This record gives sequence, structure tokens and C-alpha cells, in this order.
Amino acid sequence: MNVYVVILTYKVPVDKIMPHVPAHREHLDAWFDTNSILFSGMQLSKTGGAIIVRAESEEAIQPLIEQDPFYLHDVADYQIIGVDVRRQQPVIDDWIQGR
Repeated sequence: MNVYVVILTYKVPVDKIMPHVPAHREHLDAWFDTNSILFSGMQLSKTGGAIIVRAESEEAIQPLIEQDPFYLHDVADYQIIGVDVRRQQPVIDDWIQGR
């Protein structure tokens, strides 16, 4: 399994983002339910967000982005950063290994 950091950058002020947050969270719930997402959240600056996701490939997480209400309403840009994890805290070993 590979680990990706998905960085969201809001294209509009945060008050224009907030109406889409419930649908965005519901969308992410399906990925959480498959144990693919370790965590997600808004950046402290409130200018975007971040999602840590595990997948076989970058292509495998395209639906995470392309079906996201933020993407569908064109209110956020997405950057995908693949990470070659070399060390991690033992508490997330199973998650990284897909167990």
C-alpha cells in the first residue's frame, strides 16, 4: 500500500465552503468506512484541508477527489503527494500495511 497526502486549497472564502461541508464529510465517511483514510481536517489557517489516505495507486484515489462535493462545486483545488513511508509510530503500522 502507498500513502498519499491530499492537500486541499480553497478557491473561495471559507464562508462559501461551509455550505458544502456536510456533503463533503458524508463523502469522506465512505472512505473512512473502508479504513482508507487515516485522518482528514481543515487547515488551521482555514484556507484548505488535508487528507491522509492509503491506496494502491494515485489513480485509485481519484474518486476521492472527483466525487468530493468541494470538487464538484469547484470550490477547492487538490494536490496529491505520494509518500514513501520509511518510519512510523507503531500505532499506525497496521493501517499503513492495510490490515
